[in-house]
Amino acid sequence: MSAFSIFKDKKKQKKQQTPTAEVYYTRLANRAKIGMFAAIIALIAFCLLSYSFYPEELTVENFRYLLKFISFEQNEDVEVGSVISFDTDPTNKYAIVRGDIAVLSKSQLAVYDTAGQILQRVSLKNDIPMLLTAGKNMIIYDLGGKTLDVYNSFSPVYTENFGYPVLGVSAADNGSYAVLSGAKNYRSAVYVYDANYRLVFSHYFPTEYSTALELDKSGKNVLVLSHISENGDYLGSAALFNTGTEEPLANFKYVGELPLSCHFTPDGGYMVLTDAYLRTYSADNTLKKEIPLPYGLMNCTYGENYAFMTFDSAGLSENKTVAVYDGNGNMIYEEAVTVAPDDVLINDGRLYILSHGRLTVQDLVNNERLFDIQTDNDAVDMIISEDRLLVFTYSGVTVYGTDTLTETDINTDESGDAEVSQ
Repeated sequence: MSAFSIFKDKKKQKKQQTPTAEVYYTRLANRAKIGMFAAIIALIAFCLLSYSFYPEELTVENFRYLLKFISFEQNEDVEVGSVISFDTDPTNKYAIVRGDIAVLSKSQLAVYDTAGQILQRVSLKNDIPMLLTAGKNMIIYDLGGKTLDVYNSFSPVYTENFGYPVLGVSAADNGSYAVLSGAKNYRSAVYVYDANYRLVFSHYFPTEYSTALELDKSGKNVLVLSHISENGDYLGSAALFNTGTEEPLANFKYVGELPLSCHFTPDGGYMVLTDAYLRTYSADNTLKKEIPLPYGLMNCTYGENYAFMTFDSAGLSENKTVAVYDGNGNMIYEEAVTVAPDDVLINDGRLYILSHGRLTVQDLVNNERLFDIQTDNDAVDMIISEDRLLVFTYSGVTVYGTDTLTETDINTDESGDAEVSQ
C-alpha cells in the first residue's frame, strides 16, 4: 500500500437528490398546517385578551357596525344618484349616529347610511317625537309619553316605561343620560342612567314641578330647574346634583321667576335662563353675572360657551333682535332681523343661522361674517358632522363643507328628494 492509497480508497460523497413531488407537497402541507394552527392559537389568544380588557365593546351591534363597511359584492362602487327621501313633516327630528343619518317622524324612525341605503325602518306612533344622541346610540321618546327607547343604527337595544310622562331627556357624550319624569307621591323625579342603562342616581321632588334638566358631558353632574306657586307667584329654583351624592351641591331660588332652560359650559360652569334673567355661574357655583332680559323672549339655543336668544320687539314692530351671550354674561353679538331664525347652531366658535332660504355664518371669536348664502326655502334644521354641515328640509338633506360652505356629497333635486353621491 502506497502512502497515497488513503485518498484512492475514500468514498465519494453522495449528491443531494431532488425530492419527489409527493415528498415536496407533503412537507409543504405540514408547514401550512403548522402555520394554520399557529394563526388559530394567536387568534384565540387575541380574543381572550380582547374579552378580558374590553368586554363591553364585544357586542352584536358593534359586529354589525363593522360589517356595514364590508361589501361581499364583486363591484364595490357606490352607485351615483342614490336617493334619500323623507316623509314631509315639519315635526321631523334629525340626528347623526356613527356617521349615519337618522330621521324621526310621527310615524316612523328611518336610518340611512351615506350611500342612501336604508339601514333601519321602524313604525312608531308619536305625537311630539323627540330624538337625541347618547354616545353611539340614539334616544327616542314621545314628549309627554311614558316610554323611552334606545336604538343604534340597526335595531332597538333598550326600552323602559316610567309609568309617568317623560318631560325631558339630556344625554352625555359617554352614553349616559338623564330623564325628567314623575313618581308616586312626588310632583317630579329625575333619573340618571349610565351607558349600560343602569340607574346610578335618582332624586324626587315632593312639592316642586321640574321643567328642565341638563346633564354635563361627563355624565356626573345634572342641573334641574323647578318651580312652585307661592302667594300667587312663581318661586323658581335651580338645583345642581352630583350622581355620587344625595344632597345637591348648590340650590338657587328665584323669587317671582319661572325657570326655562339651562346649559353647562366647557369650563365646568353653567347658565340658567328664567323668564326674567339669564344668569351665568362659575364651576364653584359662584354667580358671575345676572342679565335682565328685554321684552319678548321667543327662544334660546345653547352651544359650547354661548347662549343665542331671539327677542320680539316691543310695540307694533314685526322686527326681531338676535343676541349671543358668552359664559361670562357678556353680549358679544347682536343683530336686528325681520323674521325669527328657523334654526340656530353654534359649533367651533361659529354661529350658523338658518332663516327662510338663507344661511349665514358668523365668527363669534373674531366678530366677523364668514358666509351668507341661499338655501332651500323649506330648510328647517342643521347638524354638524365632522367637517360637514347637513341642512335638512321637510323631505331631504343638503350637505355643505364647513370650510367653504359649498355643496359636497348630498344635493337636493327639484322633486325635493336628496341625491347622495360619493
